[in-house]
Parts: sequence; C-alpha cells; structure tokens
Amino acid sequence: MRGLKDLFHNKKDYENLNYLVSGYLLFVFIISHILMEGILIYYQLHFMIIYNIFSIVLMFICFFLNHVGFPKMAVILNLIDICIFSTLGSLFGGWNVGFYLFFFDAVAIAFFTETLGLRTKMFFTIAVTALAGIVKVYAPDRVVSAGNSADTLIYCIIFLGIILYMGVIYYYFDSQRIMLAKETVKSKQFIKNIEGILEKNMTVSNEVKNIGEQFSANFSGNLRSQNVISSSAEVVAKNSKSSLDINKTISARVSDFSVMLEKLKDSVIQIHENSKEALNLNNNGNKNIIDIEFKLNSNVESTNKLGDAIVELEERAVEIGTILDAIRSITKQINLLSLNASIEAARAGENGKGFAVVADEIRKLAEQSSSATNEIEEVINSVKGSVEGSRNNMNEVWNAVSIQKELTDETKTKFNDIKSKIDIMTSEITSVNADIHRITNFKEEILTLVQKSALESESVHNETEKIVVSIKEQSNSMQNSNSIAEKLLSLSNKLNANDVHL
Repeated sequence: MRGLKDLFHNKKDYENLNYLVSGYLLFVFIISHILMEGILIYYQLHFMIIYNIFSIVLMFICFFLNHVGFPKMAVILNLIDICIFSTLGSLFGGWNVGFYLFFFDAVAIAFFTETLGLRTKMFFTIAVTALAGIVKVYAPDRVVSAGNSADTLIYCIIFLGIILYMGVIYYYFDSQRIMLAKETVKSKQFIKNIEGILEKNMTVSNEVKNIGEQFSANFSGNLRSQNVISSSAEVVAKNSKSSLDINKTISARVSDFSVMLEKLKDSVIQIHENSKEALNLNNNGNKNIIDIEFKLNSNVESTNKLGDAIVELEERAVEIGTILDAIRSITKQINLLSLNASIEAARAGENGKGFAVVADEIRKLAEQSSSATNEIEEVINSVKGSVEGSRNNMNEVWNAVSIQKELTDETKTKFNDIKSKIDIMTSEITSVNADIHRITNFKEEILTLVQKSALESESVHNETEKIVVSIKEQSNSMQNSNSIAEKLLSLSNKLNANDVHL
C-alpha cells in the first residue's frame, strides 16, 4: 500500500487495473458533481441542488465500495445516478444547458469499463441512448448565447470533464499494453529459469540419491532421538500447563487489586471533598472571628469612651460639691445678716417693722437655700455612688472584654492553624490521588501484560500439545522410512534417466 493512491485500488485485488480505472472514474465524477453544484446554484434549480448533494454522497459511497471489493455494484450505482441526474437536470434546466452530456459519459463508462460484463454493457448503452432520445423530446430548450459567460463556463467544465474521462480510458489501455509487455518479459525470464533448473536437476538428483543413502544409515539414530524429543515435549507441555494456571491466578489477583484500588480512589476523592468542605467551614469561621474581633474592638473603644465619660462626670460632681459648699457658706452669712437685721429692727421699734419683715423674708430664703443645698448634696452623693458603681462595673466589663479579646485572638490563631493543616492535608491528598492515578496506569499495564502472557502461555500450551502429537505421529511414520528411502533412490535413478533424455 502506498498512501492515498491506494484508495483508487481494490484492496482485495490490488493489481487489477480494471478496478483502478473504475476508482479514477468515480473520483472524476465526484469532482464533476461538486463543480455542478455551483452551476445549479447559479441557475437556482432548487430541486436539483438538493438531489446533487445526494449524488455527491452517493459518489463517495461508490468510491468506497470500489475500494473495499464491490466494484461492480459501485459502477452500476454510478451509472444509475448519472442517468437520473441527466434526466432530471435536462427536464428542470433545459436540454441545451449541458446536462445531456452526462448521458454520453454514462455510455462511455458502460462501454469502456472492464468491471461489467458484456450483457450489462449492452443493456446500459441501449437504455441510456433511449432515455436520451426521450428526454430530448420533452426537455425545454435553453439556447446558449455567445455573451452568456455562465453557459459558456458550463460547457467548458463539461468539456474538460469529458477530456478527463478520455484520459482515464487512455490510461487504462496504455496500462494494459504495459502490463502485457511486462508479462512477456516475465515469460522469457521464466523459460530461462526452467533451463537453469533443468541444468541443475542432474546435480540435485545425485544429491538426492546420496541423501537417501545417508537417510537409511541415520534412521536408527533418528528414531532414538525422536523418543527423547517426545519425552521432553511431554515435560514441556506439563510445564506450559502449569505456567498457564499461574498466569490465570495472577490475572485474577490483579483484577481483585484493581477493584480495591478503585475503592481506595473513591475514598480519597471523598476525603478530598470533605477537606474542601472543612476548608470552606474554616474560612467562614475565620470570617466570623474577624467580624467578632472588629465588633470587640468597637466595644473596647466604646468602653473607653464610657470610662472617660464616668471620670468626667465624677469630676463635675466634685465641682458641684465645691459650689454647694460655697452656697452653704453664703447661706450661713445671709442667716447672720438676717439675724442682725431683725435685732436692729427690734431696736428701731415702729420704724423698723418694715425692715424686720424684709429680714424675715431673707431668713426664709436662706433656709430654703440651705434646704435646697442639702437636697442637691444628697443627689450629688447619690450620683457619686452611681458613678463609683459604674466605674466598678466598667472595670468588670473591661476585664471581660480583655478576656474575650484574648480568647478571640487565640481562636483566630487556632483557625489559622486549622487552615494550615487543611492546606497541607489537601496537598497530600492531591499527591496521593496522583500516585493512585499512576498506580492505576501501572495496574492497567500489568494487567495487559498478564493477559497477553496468559494468551501466549495458552498458545504455547496448545502448540506444545500439537508438537507432542506430531512427534508421536512422526515416530510412527519413521517405522516406514526404510521403504521410503528405497523409493527415493528409485525415483532418483528415474530422474537421472529423464535428465539424460532431455
């Protein structure tokens, strides 16, 4: 076989040139139909466009049939398709468009191809000629004008197609001539070889005579050797049977190992999926820890601000206490002034009554101021107590927040450690999965080798049994070797006499 050129040959009869010509003709028709598709599209013959696609597919099928050993079927299908295509093309596109030329191509193929028999050729030639006459009557006329480049192109394409067909036919007859010349040279060479054989025949007959004599002398030794070989062959047959059983056992164990390896592979895949899920959960937990840490920092900041506010409130309470002390001192002085005013009013008598009323009002205001100051002091003391309690609570909150922050930092560190462990485990699982894949490949290779070895062992066992049987038959046949040797000597003498006669 020599590449793409082999497709044109019949692979069952490679040297037959008739099938080669059929292959080239079918290939030319494939090209012609492909070019015709453009012509049909130009004339907008929609039905013919669809049928021509079918024809192209059919031509490829015929080409394949010719290659695989069905050339007659391929040529007949090709001729039928050409007739149908020519008839439909002429009826739909007009007689003068050029489709009728395919009729003459069909006649040329039917007449010149050696793939078909004589009766088949005559049938297709008469049928195509009659069909062309009928189509000529009923097909519409479509005159080709000198200025119509498309019609001119159609005729040129079909003309080139006919030239290609004639070239293939010429190639066929020229190939036949070359083949006959080669056969003549082979015949002459064959005669020379016969003469050489006759010249050597005398020498060969003498050698045959000597071989017959030696064969008779070596018969006893060969018979003993045959017995030894027969015993050895039986031992080899037993060993080959044992080797065959061992190979079958190994094959079964490798198959069991294959099943276990598949289960291990599934388990590793499941572990890998679980590790991915754990990694996702760890990432989500880490994100939650980050959110908690952010909120915790916000709480710490708020707690610090609250502590500052409490300190400031405590300072303001102290300042208010100082102010209350000042107010209390002023109230005492006002009481003293009110008392002095009352004394002076009493000394003044009637003239001091109005002043005494004012002094009494001042005294009442001083008492009210003292009472209000005491109430404010009680409120301030209560506020101081609340501030002190808030400070203690804030310290407890601060301690709790500090502990929570430490726990959060520790949890974050643990999550990071878990993520590192999961990453390492994922990497190791990936490596194990790759190792399992390589082991699977090695297992397949081993299983293939074991199966091949088992087949070879079985073949060796069968051949060994055949050899044992053959050796036994050979031992039996050697019992008649003396008579065969005598016949061989007699035949050698006759051969010498014939050579002398020639």
